[in-house]
This record gives sequence, C-alpha cells and structure tokens, in this order.
Amino acid sequence: MATGEQFTWPSATAPCDTTLQACINGVEAVQGTVLVTTSSPIDESITVNGSVSLLAARNVSPRFAAGRGITGNVGGANEWRFTLRGFRLTDASVQLRYFGTASATLQVADMQLDSSSSASAAGISIRTSGGSAAHYVGVYQNRLRVAAPTLFSSAIEVEFGGGTGTHAGEIFWNEISSRGVSEGWGILASAVRATTAEFRIQGNAVRGEFQRSGIMVSEGLLSDDASTVTARVLSNVVIGERASSGGIASVVKQGSTNAQIINNTVVRADGIGLSRWGGGGPPATGTTSGLIANNLIVANRRGLQNLAPSGTATNNYNLLRNNLSAGAYTPGANDVNADPLLRSLDAPRVGPGSPAIDAGNSFALFGGGTLPLVDADGLRRLVSGSGGPATVDIGAYEYGHRMLLAPSSFAALNYSPIDDALINAGNGTRLFTALNRFINPFVTNPRATGVFFNGLVWNVFNQDHSAMSSTLAYNVFHPLPSSDSTMHTVTTTIPGFPNASVLPSPDAGHIVLAEQNWNGSGAPGVYNNNPIAVGSSGGEAFVHNANGVALPAGAKFNVYSQPPTPNVFRVDKQAGDPLTNEALLLRHPLLDGNPCARFAAVLSNVSPASDAAGAIFDLVYSTSDGHWRIFSMSGSIIGKSYNVLVVPEQVSDCTQGPLFRDQFES
Repeated sequence: MATGEQFTWPSATAPCDTTLQACINGVEAVQGTVLVTTSSPIDESITVNGSVSLLAARNVSPRFAAGRGITGNVGGANEWRFTLRGFRLTDASVQLRYFGTASATLQVADMQLDSSSSASAAGISIRTSGGSAAHYVGVYQNRLRVAAPTLFSSAIEVEFGGGTGTHAGEIFWNEISSRGVSEGWGILASAVRATTAEFRIQGNAVRGEFQRSGIMVSEGLLSDDASTVTARVLSNVVIGERASSGGIASVVKQGSTNAQIINNTVVRADGIGLSRWGGGGPPATGTTSGLIANNLIVANRRGLQNLAPSGTATNNYNLLRNNLSAGAYTPGANDVNADPLLRSLDAPRVGPGSPAIDAGNSFALFGGGTLPLVDADGLRRLVSGSGGPATVDIGAYEYGHRMLLAPSSFAALNYSPIDDALINAGNGTRLFTALNRFINPFVTNPRATGVFFNGLVWNVFNQDHSAMSSTLAYNVFHPLPSSDSTMHTVTTTIPGFPNASVLPSPDAGHIVLAEQNWNGSGAPGVYNNNPIAVGSSGGEAFVHNANGVALPAGAKFNVYSQPPTPNVFRVDKQAGDPLTNEALLLRHPLLDGNPCARFAAVLSNVSPASDAAGAIFDLVYSTSDGHWRIFSMSGSIIGKSYNVLVVPEQVSDCTQGPLFRDQFES
C-alpha cells in the first residue's frame, strides 16, 4: 500500500474486504482515504486511531444503524489528520479527542445527525488537549436535528485545551434544530487551560429550545487558567422556541475574549449577551472587548447585555424591538428601535420597507477578519447604494436578491418578456437566465440566448432571430446591485484566444455567472450567436464563446461574482456518475424533492479553448427520484463543471407558500 492511497469499502480487496472498522484500521497505516460506496445501513460503531479520511462516495448517502457512532481517540507523538464527510447518524454522535504532543487537523462536513427523541443525545463534539503546534478544527455544512439533554451537551462543540500557538476553529453553514427541549447548547466554542484560540462562526442557523445558548463562545469553562480568545460571529440566525432560551453569548472567566458579533439575527430567544462565569473557584476577573454591530434582536427575553463587570464591547447599529427587557447596555447612536417588518418570527427575514434595510455599518463587516462578505443565505452581502458607498442591512439576511420564473408568452417572435415590476426599472438591471424545462418537459430551445431591454420591459431573446416557443420558461436571477454585479463590454481578447475576454472585477476563487446583454448600456448592441461559458486561469476570470468563435468587439455581458458558499458552488460531471453522459445530477438540500425551486447556472470551463459541449443546457426535474439535472443539448459533459446559484428565500416561498408572509402563524 502506498502513502495516501484511496480504498473503496466494501470491496473484495484487503484490508477493505470485511468490516468497515478493519478497512479503516488498515488504511490508517498509510494515512489514506476510505471511500464508502454502500447505501445499506452500516451496523458498526467506528473508532479511529490514526490519520485517515472517511468519505461518502459521490451520489451515495451512507448511513449508520441507529445508535452506531464514530469515535476518534489519538494521543502520542504523531500529528492527527482526520476528515469525515457525508454520512448519516441516528441517536449517535461524532466524538473526536486529541491528546497528543504534536498537532491535530480535524474536519467534519456534510453529515446528517438525527435524534429520535428528546432524550436521545446526538451531535458533533471535538476536543483537543496540549500539543506542540496549533490545531485546526473545521465543522462545515452539517444538518442536525438533535437532542442536547444535559447541561453540558451540545449539538456542535469545539474545545481547545492548552497547547502551543493559536488554535483555529471554523464552524460554518451548519443547520441545527433542537429535538424537543435541550438543556445544553446549539453551538459551543470553548477555550480552556491557558489556550489561545480564534473561532470563526458564520452562516449557521440554530432553531429550537437550546436553553444554555443557541451559540456560545466560552473562555474558561471549568478552568481557572486564563485563556485568550478571538471570536468572529458573523451572519448567523438563532430562532428560539420561547423567549427564554437560545441566543448568542460570550462568557469569560479569568482570561479575555475579543468578540466580533456582527450581522446576526436573534429572535424569540435570550438576545445577545456578554458575561462572566460564576460558581466555585477564585473570583472571575475576565474581560470581554470587541464589537457588537448590525444585529437584529427581536422578541427576546432580554435584548442586549453589554455592561461591566465583564468589560464591554462597543455596540452600535443594532435593531432592538419587542424584547421583554431591553437588557443592560448603553444604546448606540445609530441603533434602530422600530418594527423591522419581519415576515414572521419563524422566518425572520425583513420585508419591503423595513428600517433594517441599508441601516447597518458596512465597515463593521470587516471585523469578521477573513470571513467572506456574504449573508446567512450565502449570497453577496455588500450592496451598491444609489450613487453612494456600499451599504449593508441590519441582520443576518441581505434583503433583495431575487429568483423568479419568466414564462414565454409570445409565439412566432424571437423574444419573450420577463416583465417584472422590480426588474423593469431600467437598463442598469443585471439579469441571469436559465431554461427551466420542468414547466414544459417536451419543449426546449437549443440556441444561444441573451437579454435585452426595449425601453419598457426586459426580455429573453434568441441570438439567431429564430422564433421562441410560447411554452418555454426561464429562471431569472436578479441580484442586488454591487461592484460585483456589473456589465462587461468586450474591447480586447486574450492573446491566442480571440474567443475570450478577461473580466476585470472577479477575485480569484470566486464563483462567476455571465449572461449576454444586447443593449445593457442603453445603445443598440452587438449580436453574438454563440454559446458562452466562464472560466478562470492564473487568478483571472474570463468569459468566452465556448465554440471557439471570436468574440465580436462591443459584445456585452452581465457578470455576477462572489465567494463560494453552500448555495453558490461549482459542481462537475464525472465518469461513472448516474444518468447519461449528457446529464448532471444535482444534490442539494434546497433543490432535492423541490420541483418549484429556481436556480441559475452557467458552464464553467477551465480553458478558453474551443469546447462547446454543455454550454447550452436545460434544467430538468425528475418526479421519479426528486432531483434536478443539468441536461446538455450539445454533447457529453463528462469532466465539465457548472457554476450554480440558489436563492434560499425563493425556495422558502415556493415550498411554504404565503404562510410566512402574513406574520400571524406564530
């Protein structure tokens, strides 16, 4: 066996020809990867004792039998590297413990954990102790409906205890709900025993009755040795079950915490609070500093707790309303005390005209350090003001990104109106379209398209002037205006590739969408009857004619870019994936089983070289398996990638209907 080798379980080849535990034991010897390909219940409890990756195969959802969990216990002089991704556990937990003298790098992602009752504890718990180098723990995109039935249990726990260097804990994009009444925490990020730690907590949604806190950052829990903590808590949503549980808290004992609590939404819980641990031992003397800004704090037991003796952070630009007690804090000069016009406390997004819109402090976002500037939906955060600087809303969600359906309505014409009141504001609008064939599965449009504005409404049109069927329908993404939502006009092309033009704005690593725009500047435009794609190389993004035809000078493209998130991502087609070579199966929690979901997509090639397969495509939903597909009308897409963007608010609207618009269901 070679170092780092990948093995498949179950298989006929040792060491993976018997139990999963035996397979893991054997693969640990070479610090390799175990790829699990079965969907049958795994009736084993697993123990990990060394460096290994345990991954679910693509398009497979392996599950453990009820009560079967995953445990890791590693000590000694070796570093520990462990990645766990893609499994389902019921009435069981993931518990990882490192007590060695080196370092640990531990990641748990894309897991689904469920408790069958309020007494059946389940969750993800990761603790490190000691070590000669900094540890890293990442907990990403997990979905938990679990019980935390004791005072010291959590849905997700990351604890650093002692050791050298600044330990980093990232807790991103997890969805957590309490199974009944939970006495513990939704998320607990803790530093004990003279530790230096930085926690980055972003985009999590915590719902239900976690009585100790929805999200807590703790310095010194059960430890009198002072630790130093930096906590960046950005764009999280906490929805309590009643106004006495949940909330966001930072607690210190003998050390210090710098807490950056920014752009969160907390409703029907216990607000946001800073405090000291009480109890036995020496009197607590710890202090908290930092910034509490742009938070929406509504209908809680207490609004904001930010006064001595724990020390105070700066607080400003928060919206506090209808809390049973305002809390102990000095109001900021730019705080808002007005009805936020929430759609409901169960779906705490603001509605049109909310005083939270554009009322935040955009500079406060940079207190999040290197965290991406996106909201709780994973969509771009900063918005261009009307002739002014970029603005940000108060709360976890940025209001205004839209996804809608535009049915074709004219026969025998080469265009069809989008005709939406909020879109028809003028030619500065940037739109992105994708053909939705679920609406009429028997009609397609295998042509290069674009959008244009006729002075009254926006339209989708065929670049070759051919007639567009009256039974088509297009998904239309209408993003908020921003420096990252622009129009690019072709003036130069890439040397050696006359079919490609560099986009000036996107950052390296961003997900990019593009759409042909015939007259986005108001003047008559240039036709480009060719399928397009986007790509990136050498840190630069580009748009290109995928078939290799030269781009005409003056051709215009709408461009949207942002950092990748769970709802804005790249997905590829690999050999051996299910379905035909022309169909890419999409698996996403907001799309699965949801025929009314709308999303945007574009082919993303790694090179501007001529390769048009998959550039023209349909979005197709199968009622037989409940999955969406990207279906190519121009050849095999094996090895091809697509950039995909989902708007969660649209999915919520279409699945839950008007219930969350009348504000009376709670």
